[in-house]
Amino acid sequence: MEEANNIFKLMLEKGLVPNVQIYSKMIISNCERGCIKGALKLHYEMQDKGLLPALETYHSLIYRLCKERDTNGALTIYNEMEAKSMFPSLHPHTTPS
Repeated sequence: MEEANNIFKLMLEKGLVPNVQIYSKMIISNCERGCIKGALKLHYEMQDKGLLPALETYHSLIYRLCKERDTNGALTIYNEMEAKSMFPSLHPHTTPS
């Protein structure tokens, strides 16, 4: 993950703009590794750049926040998702611990 973060920072330093897929992978990877602060930072950064997170990204954030017992944070992300007319999938979603 450290190498991915370094490459991401290098992209930004070179003036390259990450797309939705890159942000999503970074957010999901941070969630999978328990780094919710980093995931949320990237989540809001991508939106500040006008990029809409994918449904999978929202699922990963909500899953990790619930795992961290941050139900208020999970509800905030859920409400944000719902405000964008995105709704959780009825299919099971699994994210490695």
